[in-house]
Amino acid sequence: MKNKYYPFLTFDQTFLFFIILVFIAWNFMAANSFASESEATIRSQVIRVVADKVKKDVNDGLIFSGKVIVYNEEWEVRGANGTLHEEIDKSQIIKVAGNPAVIETKAHSQYGKSLGSAKELILYLAADKLELKGNAQLNSKSESLRANLIYYDISTRRMKTKGSRVKFISDKKD
Repeated sequence: MKNKYYPFLTFDQTFLFFIILVFIAWNFMAANSFASESEATIRSQVIRVVADKVKKDVNDGLIFSGKVIVYNEEWEVRGANGTLHEEIDKSQIIKVAGNPAVIETKAHSQYGKSLGSAKELILYLAADKLELKGNAQLNSKSESLRANLIYYDISTRRMKTKGSRVKFISDKKD
C-alpha cells in the first residue's frame, strides 16, 4: 500500500522512517542534556553541611548550631553556628560563625595549604569567594594577612583587604 504523502515509501517504510527520525532527534537531545549536565557538574561546587542541630526558620532558611562543618573537595569550614537561607543546591551564600570560625584549603598548589580564621566566614558559592569578618587572619605557605575584613578568592588564592589595620607578613626570601 502506497502512502499519499511519500509515494516512494510504503506505509511500513514511512512508519519506520518516522520512528528512526524520532530516535535520532531524541539521541541528539539526550546527548546535549548530558553534555550540559556534566559541564554544570564541573563548574558547580558540590558541598556538604554537617551540624549537630538544624532548624528551619520562618523564611524557609536553615539555621545550624553545635559543631558545624561545611566542606567540599577543595576546602573545609568549621564553626559553632551557621545559616543558609535557601536550599543547598540553590543557595548563593552560606554564613558560618564561631569563636573563631576556621577555613582550611585541602588542595595543594604552589602556594601550599591556606588556613584562615575569623569571627564570621561568608562563602559566596557561585563566585567561589570568601569573606573573613572580625579579627580575620589568613595564612598560606609563604604569606600571612591579618585585618578586620579579608576578601579571599578560593580559586585563584588571592587575598585582599580594606582598612588601616592591616598586617602583612611575607616569608619569601629574595
